[in-house]
Formats: sequence, C-alpha cells, structure tokens
Amino acid sequence: MENVLRSRKKISTTPNINNNVKKATLNMRGLMKRRFGWKILMYFAFMIVALSLFYYESGKIDNFRINVISKLSTSSKGRINYQFPHIEKSDDIQACSHEINLYIQFVLDDIKNDEKHINDFHNMICSLLKNTECKLKFFILANTEGTKMMKEIVSNFEKNYKWFGSPSIVFLDYYRIGRSVVNYTKPMKELFTTAINTYYSKSLFHLVPGLHRILPVTVDKVIAFDIDILILDDIQNLWDYFGNFSNDHLMALANEQQPVYYHLTNTYREESFDTIVGKPKPHGKPGLNGGVKLFNLESMRTNKVYNSLLDDPSKLVNLADKYSFRGHLGDQDFYTLLSFEYPEWVLELPCSWNRQLCQWWKEYGYRDVFELYSNCKEPYFILHGNCKTKINHTEFHDFLVK
Repeated sequence: MENVLRSRKKISTTPNINNNVKKATLNMRGLMKRRFGWKILMYFAFMIVALSLFYYESGKIDNFRINVISKLSTSSKGRINYQFPHIEKSDDIQACSHEINLYIQFVLDDIKNDEKHINDFHNMICSLLKNTECKLKFFILANTEGTKMMKEIVSNFEKNYKWFGSPSIVFLDYYRIGRSVVNYTKPMKELFTTAINTYYSKSLFHLVPGLHRILPVTVDKVIAFDIDILILDDIQNLWDYFGNFSNDHLMALANEQQPVYYHLTNTYREESFDTIVGKPKPHGKPGLNGGVKLFNLESMRTNKVYNSLLDDPSKLVNLADKYSFRGHLGDQDFYTLLSFEYPEWVLELPCSWNRQLCQWWKEYGYRDVFELYSNCKEPYFILHGNCKTKINHTEFHDFLVK
C-alpha cells in the first residue's frame, strides 16, 4: 500500500511508474471485486434458496389446504384424495332430550401432522353424530386454518350424509385465548413439558384446566375430548355420568392405561415406601389420561383451592415438588397431580369410555408390568388412538387417501 501511495506522488514525472501504479490499482480492484463478488453472489444465492424454500413450503401448505377442501377425484404425487365412504346412521338409538356441550381443539399449524388431525376429526365427528339423537353444541378452539377446515368438513358431511344434521358450533379464537391465559399456561409448560418446541410445549395442551374461565358462565357442564378417538356408543350415556358427581367432584377421567406415571413417580416412591402413587389399580393411583374429560364447570368456578393452583404458580410448583414430579404430557399431568393430592375432586371414569391403544411403554422398559395398567375388558365405547396409534376398527375410515 505504501508503494502505491509513493507511486501516486510520482505520477506526473514518472510515466513508467504511473503505468505500474495503474496496473497495480487495476489488479487490486480486480482482487477486491473477486473477493466481494463471491460474497455478494453467495449472499444472493442464499437469499434465493431461502425465498424458494419459503414459497415452496407456503405453496405446499396452500396446496394441501386446497387439495383437502376441494375433494379431488384423482390422485397424483403429493396430492390427497378426499372421499366419503358409505356410512349409515346406527340402529336403535334412544331418544334424547339433552343438549350436550362438547369442547374440542382443532389447531392446524404443522404440515406434518395436519393430515392426520383432519382424518382423525372426520372419524371422531362421524362416529359421534351417527350414534346419537342428542342436540349437540360444540365449542371449538381453533386458529384461522382450523376454523376454515372445520367449516368445510361440516359442510361436506351435511351434503354427503343426510343423517348428519346441523350441529351448533361456537368457534373460539386460539391465539386470543392463548394470550389471555398465559398466567397459568406458562408455569404448566415449565412443569409438564420436557423441552421447548416439543409437541406438548404448545399452549394448546395447557389451556383446558381453565376451561371454566374460557367458556361462557351459562355453560355449567362440558365433555372435552381429543380428536384421535372413535365413539362407538351414544354420547348421552357418557353425559349421564354427570349424575354420579358429588358436590366435591370437579371432573371425571379414566385412568392412564400405561405405566407412564409409574415411571415419572419413581423418585417419590423411593422416598415414600408405603405410597400407592403411580401403582396400578385396584389399589394404586396410576394417574389419569386426558383423552376424555367431563368437567363440572360450575364447581370449578367456585372451588377456591383449585383456582389458586391456576393463579399462584408457586402453589403448583410446590405440589409438583411434593411428588418429585416433572411431566411431559401437558394438562394430563396436571389432572394426575390432582388425583394424587385431591382424589375427592376426581370421579373415575370407566376404562371403556377411554380405551387407550398406545403401547409405547410396553416396548420401552415396562413389558413386565404393562398389562397391570392396560387391563380393560370389553365392550369399549370410545377407542383412543393415543401416541398416533392407528385405530383398527371397522368403523374407522380413511377419509383422506393418498
């Protein structure tokens, strides 16, 4: 660089040096162009790839929604056939004068899982409506995509099945409600999720304990269930279990049918040798499964201790610490803790109303005790395909076929 500067001083008197300087300057400019040119090219290449991926993924999502909603008649790679098998209304359904409140969550935000969610919802609502004459009122928590898809599904069912009827639907804004209940969902995420960005880390899986605050005060009872279920009996027979609630009961759930809480309470049992926490029935407390839930919302609104667990995170943390408990299954872990500490709040729902099909824990370390938890005799009224288990039943249909 010093040579270049000296050369510039002698440009007027030294033609040869002047030429050398010009050459050096041009070489330097060329070198800089090459260096910065590669960087600029790499930057633009990166931006082009990123934008391409963005629009590709956006296009995939848009095409996915359109393909599902449009009921395509032909199949091609990456597309989905949307079909309606022949399904009849069940025979010998009893008359019903009830209006039954149902709560469902239908949030579409993951292209990898949305196809399964949509097919599961088709089967759930089809099996529900074909087996009852009751008037149903749905409260559906959904995002924009979920709401659009839900309306299309209901519309298509009404067109294809005369027996489907026109259920009453109230849509609840997932994002607005999610923001309004962060005071209790945030501490629950920390206690009942293994890591950030895992499946159960979404607010979706921690909202329901505050359902008595989310739904209108005029709603005093509700059945809340996952969509990965098949309903094989009249839903009014499940609704009738509210007649078994005492003044203390806040909810009714079936026991967990895998040794998941036997595993999660191991530390506590080592410290408390005589405890029945985590042990199987008939004498143990195996924990609860959140696939099917009956809530007495009126009692939940007036129970001060229950509400304090939502309003004061330290109380919930203390309760979890008492049982050396950290979970990974969202609000199901919360109900399980309640069953340990406040068993008078929880009515045990028969296993036949939530027959869980997942056998993950049988394959991963607990084969010797699995049947002690999984034992549930037929008939089954609700089949629950938890942990993405396929429901192998004649009433289960592939509404979406690749």
